[in-house]
Amino acid sequence: MSPPLTPAEIVKATIHGERPRKRNATQEEPVVAIMLHLDRERVRRFATGMGAKNLDGFIEAINAGNLWRFARRPLDLQKLAEFWRINGRLGSLEEMIETSLRERLNETGAYRRHQDALDEDKAFRALGRIGAALVLGRKTTIAIPDTEIASSEGTASIDLAQILPEWPPAIVPHC
Repeated sequence: MSPPLTPAEIVKATIHGERPRKRNATQEEPVVAIMLHLDRERVRRFATGMGAKNLDGFIEAINAGNLWRFARRPLDLQKLAEFWRINGRLGSLEEMIETSLRERLNETGAYRRHQDALDEDKAFRALGRIGAALVLGRKTTIAIPDTEIASSEGTASIDLAQILPEWPPAIVPHC
C-alpha cells in the first residue's frame, strides 16, 4: 500500500491545476494550510505580475492610505493593483473598502451570488449595517442557520435577521 500524498504534493498539484494521483484508499488526516501575509517584496512582485506600473508610487500609496492590511492578502492585493493600473492612484481606506465591497456585490459566479437580483445600493447599505453590528457588538462571526451544526461561539455571532428585519427570510433566514 502506498503512503498518502504529502501536503507538498497536494499543494503542487493544486497550483498546477492537476488532480493529485490517487493512491490506495487509506484514512487520511486533513491538511490545514495557512498562508502567511505577503511581505513588501512579494507585494511588489505580485503587483508587477498584475501589470502595475510605477511600483515605488504604488508602495507609497499603500503607505499613505494605510492599506497594508489589504496589500498583504493576495485577493485584496489583486484588487488594489487593478485599481492602481486603471486609475493611476489608490484611494483612501474608506474608498478602497467601498470599491471592494461594490465589486464583490457584482461578482457573477454562481457560487458567489444569490439567484434573486438584489439592488446594489440596498445590498451595500445592508453590508454597512452588518459591518456596524459586527464592530459595535464586538462580534467576529455571523450566525448561519443550520440544525445540524451548533456554534461553539454561542452568543459571539450576530443574527442577520435581527440586523436586517425588513429583508425576506429567503434571503436572510432566521437563526
